[in-house]
Amino acid sequence: QAVKLDQRIAFHGDFTYRISRDWDIIPAGRAMFQGTYEEYLIGARVRHTWNYDAMVKRRIYLGGFSRMRDGALISLGIEHDAWTIGLSYDINLSPLEIASRNRGAFELVLTHVLDIFDEKRVLHRNCLDLL
Repeated sequence: QAVKLDQRIAFHGDFTYRISRDWDIIPAGRAMFQGTYEEYLIGARVRHTWNYDAMVKRRIYLGGFSRMRDGALISLGIEHDAWTIGLSYDINLSPLEIASRNRGAFELVLTHVLDIFDEKRVLHRNCLDLL
């Protein structure tokens, strides 16, 4: 017998704010809705870059997020070219503590960004000599 689920709608985004040449703060948020249920996640990551040019990306990040009225998570990750590997620890702070005893869970994520655009990567461009 088929079980009908409500459609899930998600909005998410982040913004990178450069502190210095090597450090960024990335505030982020997500809102998800499915039927009568909703979830909000808000937080930020701090990211350090030690090598980033047209062909190489080497960065590490550490972040913390709040799942409004329900829990929190901390995350750590490393970016290596088109790959990102991250580890987070999700802490349950909801009234379901009888089931979870407020124990969290580790979560592992592996991401690969496909470079499907025929982008011309140029390190330096010649400026027009107007004078």
